[in-house]
Amino acid sequence: MGIMRFTPDQDRELMRELLLHKPFAAAYGETMKTWNAVAAGLSTAIGITVNAKQVRDRVVVLKTNLRTSVQTAAFDSGIEESVDATNEQDHYSEIADLTHEYVKLEDAHVSLKRTRTAKKKKQQETLEQHAAQIVAESETRRWLREEPDDAHSSSSDSTTYSMASTASTPRRSPAKRKNAFTEEAERQAKLARTELVMRQEQFERQRQLTQDQQAAQLGFAREQADAHRELILECVTVVGRALADRKR
Repeated sequence: MGIMRFTPDQDRELMRELLLHKPFAAAYGETMKTWNAVAAGLSTAIGITVNAKQVRDRVVVLKTNLRTSVQTAAFDSGIEESVDATNEQDHYSEIADLTHEYVKLEDAHVSLKRTRTAKKKKQQETLEQHAAQIVAESETRRWLREEPDDAHSSSSDSTTYSMASTASTPRRSPAKRKNAFTEEAERQAKLARTELVMRQEQFERQRQLTQDQQAAQLGFAREQADAHRELILECVTVVGRALADRKR
C-alpha cells in the first residue's frame, strides 16, 4: 500500500485511536501489536484499510505540525475565523487539540520512565557503596586484630623453642579454635547479606509503588481525554442545533 493522504476527519479519528490505545505506553514486546490495533480501529472508523506504518508516518507529521505551529501560522496569516464555523478550519483546530493532548501524555510517560530508571540506578549504586563500605570496615578490623597477635607471637617464639627442645616426648597439639577475626568476618558477612536482602525488598516495594503511581496517572489522563472528547462532541451538538435554529 502506497502513501495515503489523510483527510481532517481521518486525522481526527486517528488521534482518537491513539488516545485510546496509547502505543507509547505499550509493554516490552507489545509495541507493534498496539500499533496494529490502532490501524485496525482507524480502518473500521473510516472504512478504509490502513496499516501500522501509514499510521506511524501520519502521527509523525501531525506531531511535527503541532510543534512547529504550522496551523497557527496559517491562521495568523489572514484566514478569518468564524465562531459558528463548521468547515475544515474547525477540524484542524480539533485535530491540533487532540494531538496536543496525545503529545502531553507521551512526554509525561517518557519523563516518568526516565525518572524511574535514574532512581533504580541510584539505588543500585547505593547498595554497591554500602557493600564496599562493609568490606572496608571488615578489612580494618582484621588489620587491627592481627597486629597485636603478631607482636605476641614474636615475643613468645623463644620460649616456645626452648620448651620444645627440652621435651622428651612430643605432645599432641590441641585442635585449633576458630580465632576472633574469623568469627567477626563471618558475623560481618552475615550482616551484609541480611542488609542487602532488606534493601532489595525495599527496592521492590518502591518499584511496585512507582508502577501503581504510573497506572494512576495514565488512568487520570484517560479520564481527562474522555471528558475532553465528550465536551467536544457536546460543543458540536450545540453548534449544530444553533445552525438548525437559524435556518428556521
